[in-house]
Amino acid sequence: MTSKSIEITNPSVEIINKSQEIANIQKGSLVIELFLRPGRGFISNESNKKFIQNDSLFASKIESNIKKGLFIAVDSNFSPVEKCSYTVRELNTSSNKIEEELLFTIKTDGTIDAKSAINQACKILVAHFMAVGDVDSMKLDVFEEEKVKNDEPIENDVDINQLGLSVRSLNALKRIGKTKASEVAAMTWEELEQTKNLGRKSLDEIQECLKVNGFTLNKGDE
Repeated sequence: MTSKSIEITNPSVEIINKSQEIANIQKGSLVIELFLRPGRGFISNESNKKFIQNDSLFASKIESNIKKGLFIAVDSNFSPVEKCSYTVRELNTSSNKIEEELLFTIKTDGTIDAKSAINQACKILVAHFMAVGDVDSMKLDVFEEEKVKNDEPIENDVDINQLGLSVRSLNALKRIGKTKASEVAAMTWEELEQTKNLGRKSLDEIQECLKVNGFTLNKGDE
């Protein structure tokens, strides 16, 4: 089955590569609904999974015709540029200054021409340089008192193995070096969201287990 078989319901959507393979099927039928969102660059399936699990952003706004269906997050590649390379060569001119030529070779998927792609890339690059140039100078007080880090163990701290967490949540926390409840509690909700293999249910579970053991997540700068 290729992308040619997809039925478009949104007139603003167009399939560029109609020969893209989607699935291999034998007897029977396969029904799939595709939900798209705009973006830039590359977004991993893990990031898309977190987007799907956010009710306010996705689930509550989607109406599916498939009953008891499951959402499957996949990688997203929004870049229209399939291949890009460059070469620099020195020009033989009569000028006393060294002059060089920069040659780009760009291949796109057809949704944008190479000239427009390099034009947009240059604008993005200039915008980044402008942001860096507008940063105020940082002042450092050489007489500022050094902050002493308190490495004393926290009273009534609990090993994460004793929190009653699921194996999935426990392994995810261990992968980022967290072994104590206080270490997990020092993290913010946003930091936990960025932890690999932790979905919304796992986050709620961790927060509840911390609360039962007398800990609360760091609320960050409010």
